[in-house]
Parts: sequence; structure tokens; C-alpha cells
Amino acid sequence: MWAGGFWRAALSRAPCGCRSQSAVAQLRGILEGELEGIRAAGTWKSERIITSRQGPHIHVDGVSGGILNFCANNYLGLSSHPEVIQAGLQALEEFGAGLSSVRFICGTQSIHKSLEAKIARFHQREDAILYPSCFDANAGLFEALLTPEDAVLSDELNHASIIDGIRLCKAHKYRYSHLDMADLEAKLQEAQKHRLRLVATDGAFSMDGDIAPLQDICRLASQYGALVFVDECHATGFLGPTGRGTDELLGVMDQVTIVNSTLGKALGGASGAWRGVREVGGSRGQHSLYSRGDWAGLWALTNPTPLPCSQGATQQDLGLWCPCCGSGPGPTSSPTVCLLLWWAVPPRPWTCSWRATPLSSLWLPRPSGSALKWRLLASPSREPVTPSAL
Repeated sequence: MWAGGFWRAALSRAPCGCRSQSAVAQLRGILEGELEGIRAAGTWKSERIITSRQGPHIHVDGVSGGILNFCANNYLGLSSHPEVIQAGLQALEEFGAGLSSVRFICGTQSIHKSLEAKIARFHQREDAILYPSCFDANAGLFEALLTPEDAVLSDELNHASIIDGIRLCKAHKYRYSHLDMADLEAKLQEAQKHRLRLVATDGAFSMDGDIAPLQDICRLASQYGALVFVDECHATGFLGPTGRGTDELLGVMDQVTIVNSTLGKALGGASGAWRGVREVGGSRGQHSLYSRGDWAGLWALTNPTPLPCSQGATQQDLGLWCPCCGSGPGPTSSPTVCLLLWWAVPPRPWTCSWRATPLSSLWLPRPSGSALKWRLLASPSREPVTPSAL
């Protein structure tokens, strides 16, 4: 009797198990097809395994000898700086490696508040809120600030994290042509019917090296009663007279409402934060409430540390030159030059776009193998590099 019941139960579960296996097989087939499409389109990205510390010269698994790293965001070389490492070890000893809970339960420690206060002071803002990454910070900002009564106006080439963050909020969405102030003004005029209007832009556009015309953006925002948000991830630490970013570089710090940045690029650690008026950081921000602050060792940046420009790929330090024209970047607003390597499709000769900013572009005729023969580690991108629409 018991055996009969056992087999009836087992048989009754079998179809369900078969359906589950069938669903998994279907998923595998779909994913394999999508991956094949990515490879065919030439946009497949594979991991390079670094076997050394991060720095200008690294070792890569499967490649003999040292490689010059041209695809890191460690602009100032701080990620392996001895004082940063020592401060991280000290923070681990004092505060431990984990936080035990999310911020609003018992995951906020004094070191978080200390770092938030220092970040706010550095960017001359009322307050700052830390997130595990700047991608998370962008995901948490727009839904906390904007409602269906509001509007957000975004540059079409904004970073994917900004676009994803905007998608999460319920505000009306407008997209203006890249750096096109006439189009932005037209969109601002159209958005006058909404309660709040927020213009969102990268400060330094990482894929092309453009600097947003913040003076014009702030002028239009003032004219049409809009707020201004600037993502400073590729500017914090080395743009502007004291490294505060593009808003300092262009003299509009007092006109930008909210700035967002990261500790994981020029500052050599990880995590992200946004800074602005204190009320913005209220409890509506779900990503802040349910985020864990990052590993305590990352708060090494709460201790003052010199900023040696050891990672900067300057023409003088590295003998940087372009194979197509035999020249390099001219004078820029920063001692650091970020050289962006692109894979040209269809293939074309080496071409360059030197800019009077810390970000310059170099187009490769083939994928990263053509960079490796020059002993460069590069991670070429293929346009478009941001989602096509909000």
C-alpha cells in the first residue's frame, strides 16, 4: 500500500519535472541563439584575466610579458597605492568586512557617515548618499526624485546607467540630440507643462571624450525653470582646478543641482554616491534603503591621501603616439589622458580623434588583437554603446 502510494506520488511529479527540464532546454536554446547573434554582430566581449595588481603595466593570463593597460579607469593609479591599501587594512581591522544588514536596519556605520560628509564637502553640496556602485546610485536617484507629474530630459549619449535609472522612474521622458542646445531648448519648452523638469547629462562622456556644455545647459535650465543633474564619474579627481569635476572646470558648481560620481575610477576604490540638497535623500529612495554599503576597506578614502598621477597615460610619460598620424594628444585641461580605443566596423586604417580634454579616441582596424601587438591591453567598443532609446 505504501509502495503504491510512493509510486503514484513519484509518477504524478514526473510530468512537472519534464516540463521544467523542457523549459530549461528552451531557455538554453534561446540564449545560445542570442549569444550567436552577438558574436556575429562583432559585439561579443570576453574577459581578460589579470594576474597582477592593477596599474599602468599589468600581466594578463595567456600573454607573455608585461602589457600596457589602456582600458582601465584607474586614472590616478590609486587602486594599488600603498597608503590606500594600508588605510583599507586599518578600516577592516576597526570596522570588519561585512555590514550585517541593509542601511536602514543596522548597516550604517560611523565610517559611512564620515565618508558621506567628506564627499559632500568636497563637492560643496549639502549632503551625499553612498551606494555600492555608481550604477546603483543612478538607479536610485530618478525614482526617488521624480513622479509621474515630472519630466526628465536626457542627452541621447548618456551612460547606460543614467538611461536605466530614468527608465525606472515614472516621469515623462525626453531625449535631446547629443550636446545640441537648440534641441534641448525645444524639449524644455515642450516640458513646461510638467511640475519639475530635470536635465540629466554626463559631465565627461566616456566613449567620445566630449565635455558637456554645462554653462549653456545651466543657462537654459535657469531660463525654463529646470534642475540640472551631472554624472561626474569620468571627471572626479582630475577635471577642474581641484579635481571636483566638469561643473568646477566650467564654473557652474553653484548652478548644478545634483552630481553623481564614483570612488571606483580616479579615486582607486569602488562605490558610488550622489550629492545635492539634503531633502533629495529621503526615504523614497528604495535603492538606498535596501543597499548595503560597500566593503569597509573601500572607505580608505576617508583618510587624506596624496594623489600621485602614476596611472595617467600622458604623452610625455609614455611616449604616446598614434600609428596613423605619428602625433599624440596636445595640451589638455588635465594631466591625465584617457585614450579610448574603438574597433572600426567596417575595418579602416588607424584613425584618431585627439581632443583638448582628458578623453581622446583611437579607432582600431581590427579587434583587440591589433592592440596587443603594440603591447596594449584594450577593450574596443562598437557603436552604439548606449541604449537607443529611453
